[in-house]
Amino acid sequence: MAGHDQTSATTTMADDGVMPIAVVGIACRFPGDATNPDKLWELISKGGNAHGTWPKDRFNVDAFYHPNPERYGAFNTKGGHFMTGNVTGFDAPFFSITAKEAHAMDPQQRIVLELTYEGLENGKSLPQSHLVVLHVLLTISSLLTAGITIQDVAGSSMGCYMATFAHDYFRLRSHDVDDFPYVHFLAQ
Repeated sequence: MAGHDQTSATTTMADDGVMPIAVVGIACRFPGDATNPDKLWELISKGGNAHGTWPKDRFNVDAFYHPNPERYGAFNTKGGHFMTGNVTGFDAPFFSITAKEAHAMDPQQRIVLELTYEGLENGKSLPQSHLVVLHVLLTISSLLTAGITIQDVAGSSMGCYMATFAHDYFRLRSHDVDDFPYVHFLAQ
């Protein structure tokens, strides 16, 4: 970022073996209503539980449910931890993504883009209490009070680390060759 002194970071790491890290923004999507850090903290602090029944609009659980866990082709759970929200509500033009590209993207990739932007946006107003409570604060950056803009990030050595797993969307899309987007492999 602007004004970052690479020499001091290298010296500090050489002196004590620990690299200074600044958590400058946070964003999240968790099951239930925990769709941002404040709601996640509310859920945790009240001892809440995000477990729920299978959403009817996603899957017909009754077609595959059986109480015997050994039964082939069935499962014995009637619930789980499900994220809420509509993944088709993704604002593709905001991210300079065409409608065809957005249609090909795994919803997890759409969420990653939204979370990245929200994390940067959150850097403007992240209360210090969230950082201390979540035990992720190692160093407070001046960006917490100054805010993070796209111009601040452009050309910087900033990193954004996230993880997703599974290729469910790819497998689902592969079943209908007539609807398989030609840009799919570019979006993966």
